[in-house]
Amino acid sequence: IVSDGHQGDRAAICPPESVLDLGGRYKIGWLQEIIWQWWGEFRREIDKRTRGNYILLVNGDWLEGDHHRTKNAFSLNLNDQLAAAMVTLGPLARRAKAVYITRGTGAHAGQSAEWEEAFAREIGAVRDKNSGVYSRPALNLLIEDVLVNASHYIGISGSTQYESSALMQEATRVFTECARWGRRVPDLIVRSHRHRHLAIPIKRDGGTTTIFTTAAWQLKTPYVYGIAGGGVSTPQIGGSIIAIDGNTYQDYHFIRSIDQDPIEEIEIAQVPKTDRKPMARGNRPHRR
Repeated sequence: IVSDGHQGDRAAICPPESVLDLGGRYKIGWLQEIIWQWWGEFRREIDKRTRGNYILLVNGDWLEGDHHRTKNAFSLNLNDQLAAAMVTLGPLARRAKAVYITRGTGAHAGQSAEWEEAFAREIGAVRDKNSGVYSRPALNLLIEDVLVNASHYIGISGSTQYESSALMQEATRVFTECARWGRRVPDLIVRSHRHRHLAIPIKRDGGTTTIFTTAAWQLKTPYVYGIAGGGVSTPQIGGSIIAIDGNTYQDYHFIRSIDQDPIEEIEIAQVPKTDRKPMARGNRPHRR
């Protein structure tokens, strides 16, 4: 499971060099190089844990889109963002048994998720049998006997001490709706959007439901710096791997972080001493 790639943004995951419309090129900076190295580590972790037997879920906002008059994108051309996304996710998608795409925010996915839908169609996502779309607002996927409920949105808190509150609220909503309408309770509830990982296993009658939020593949942006706590928050980069066997599962989360605003040490040059004494106040020349 991956989410929030925001490809097209200069603070997000990007191949080392991207070919742009009409032949231009974009080369990544040093922070993006670190993200790209972590992407390679994550792919090796997928190979190690799945041996190629996996389903890929992209839980929204993999493209940056054209939003809020942003100046932080290296290209707002959807074709450039799609090309970068295919270089990044294409190899994973081609090896996957199936690919599922959920829709992210309208700012990044486009109105009616038109950009996310184009991306899902391009990468070969499984088409919804009822609506015919390639990207879904939400996904209920039964893998063997483990039910996964995935959608992009969840509440965001600016206070670390309340970071788990939105997850418990979301889980409570799911439990209530399932009880109200006699539906099966999901074993896994997957949410994204907040760019921070947190997992809470909740014991219930008949098993355990784990709700978790995924990390992102984007560093802090000017938008993040503008919100409360943005100047001190640590970006979380990574994805999640769920191993399923019958009616049991084990969740593993690949999480990396970087101090985007490290401590800088300044060296103050010593001011040279002088024998010159300051004038007495009465002897200072008048300025006219």
